[in-house]
Amino acid sequence: MADTQRDPLVSVVVPTYDRPTAVTRAVRSVLNQTYRPIELIVVDDHSPRPVADALQPIDDEDVRVIPIRHEENRGGNAARNTGLEAATGEFIAFLDDDDEWLPEKLERQIVAIDHEDAGFAYTAVRNVDPDGNTVSITSSSHSGAVTKQLLFGNFIGTFSAVMVRRSVIEQAGLLDERLPSWQDWEYYVRLSRYCRCAAVPEPLVVRHNAPTGQISRSIEPKREISYPLLLERLRPIAREYDVERKMDGYVTYALGRAALSNGDYAGARRDFIRSITRYPFEPSFYLYLAAAAGGRYAYPTLRAVKRHLTRLTT
Repeated sequence: MADTQRDPLVSVVVPTYDRPTAVTRAVRSVLNQTYRPIELIVVDDHSPRPVADALQPIDDEDVRVIPIRHEENRGGNAARNTGLEAATGEFIAFLDDDDEWLPEKLERQIVAIDHEDAGFAYTAVRNVDPDGNTVSITSSSHSGAVTKQLLFGNFIGTFSAVMVRRSVIEQAGLLDERLPSWQDWEYYVRLSRYCRCAAVPEPLVVRHNAPTGQISRSIEPKREISYPLLLERLRPIAREYDVERKMDGYVTYALGRAALSNGDYAGARRDFIRSITRYPFEPSFYLYLAAAAGGRYAYPTLRAVKRHLTRLTT
């Protein structure tokens, strides 16, 4: 276990809304960390059942628990910003209420940040279905100066995988509360402008993918709000790297992937055609256009093949 007399405080920000069982699991994974000291900030985004009662039994002298409750429901980004404003640690780590960490997650990230002289770090993530079966494991391989790579896709993934130096957040600012989705992608690009990134290759985060109800599964907010706003935020940066059309192609491809997962095959076809028009050099654009053209028969087949390949490699 880390030395509590010398090691810097880590503030853990957990936004939550009406998931008492899940948030209890998430909090338990924080308490099981091999790293200390920890400041645990649980921001209740005005749940029908206040979460503070579930936190009362916590008894750990090295974990300071700070429950905060919004007077009205304001969304996940607002809850994370409330936690950021309350945090006092040198490092800040995010944990979504339906995810959990393996015990060595924080300790491994502290070491990686120090070793790489980085401003933030992320780990690989194991995605599981409601029965606990592994659906996929993300890769965690990009490190160093990663702004350009992030313009072509959110390879970092969920906020739950990320730890950031407080000094970098002070430079980059708070999260953009206008974004109903892809808020993590936009924020990672912004953070990367001020520092290097460290990658921890092991999947130290378990992400529980619910069958319904997650905002990432709703296509309309992405299409009408997140997509144009993300392009607006990324275009000036892409111009600096002379990759504006390529960036546009990859963001549009991400929109098409979201449309496919929601069964909007016609919309997905339009998205993939535009992504190819903007950047015709990525084979995945054509593969997913073919899946969208095949409609409700081809896309499930593509997903089944990907799941089978994941099982063979895990």
